[in-house]
Amino acid sequence: MSCLASRHLPVVVEISPWSHLGHAVHTVCQEPNQPIPSDRPALLLVHGFGASTDHWRYNIPVLSQSHPVHAIDLLGFGRSAKP
Repeated sequence: MSCLASRHLPVVVEISPWSHLGHAVHTVCQEPNQPIPSDRPALLLVHGFGASTDHWRYNIPVLSQSHPVHAIDLLGFGRSAKP
């Protein structure tokens, strides 16, 4: 994974290319910037119809203060492949 500044998110996040059945799936990950208890679960953000990871741009920084946060663009949406 690489760390990139996104124009859609106000923080630096890890953006990882992932492939499902040969189609690129856009993912975003933001880890807490301070130590947190190891029993805190990661949060997975999945957008609704017609949305994308961009819709989480204000939620991810807040949620990542206390949990690792992962978000994906479903196939056909956002920056994921549109098969």
